[in-house]
Amino acid sequence: MTFNPQLAANRLDKLGIVDHNGDGWRELPSGKPLTLSLLTPYGWSDFNTTALLVSEMLGRIGIHVVPQECEYSRFVQRLTEGDYQIALTNYPEGSTPFKYFDTAFNSDYQAPQYPRYAMHFYQNPEIDHLLSQFPLTTNATSVWRSFASLTALLPASRSRCRCITRCNFTSTTHHALKAGSMKRTLWRAARLAAGA
Repeated sequence: MTFNPQLAANRLDKLGIVDHNGDGWRELPSGKPLTLSLLTPYGWSDFNTTALLVSEMLGRIGIHVVPQECEYSRFVQRLTEGDYQIALTNYPEGSTPFKYFDTAFNSDYQAPQYPRYAMHFYQNPEIDHLLSQFPLTTNATSVWRSFASLTALLPASRSRCRCITRCNFTSTTHHALKAGSMKRTLWRAARLAAGA
């Protein structure tokens, strides 16, 4: 993950998200404090450690992030109901990017029987169509065209997704709200808090 606090601070300043009262934490242009909660399952030490890291990194630029641990069943319930601001989850990996794209962005996974996957609730019929066609594709060129189309569609939609940043720990990939670098995470977290 990359971390550029100066770039993040500059972007937040341009958005008018600054520390108005001198307490070290940024406020929205309306004056409302910018405080975000970061949800993780209780006892999942890798997730909880990542939450502390994200909280510390965002704290360095004046965004107050409060890690919240809850029992796994409650974690799943809150994700399914969209009752969170930022949440950490993981996605399976495979020999191609398909498994990640499918579980992270296929709207079929936005159902209670698929806890934790695609719970940003962003839907795009073009993305769903590309994902449904992938298993039927046998030509390598067509496979990579599908991935190119997916990666072209996703940046335009990421500001609407709740799944943002990526940290690798051994073979498990964790995501914090809305896939991209930390500098994009900061900007999107600010937009989310502002109601954008």
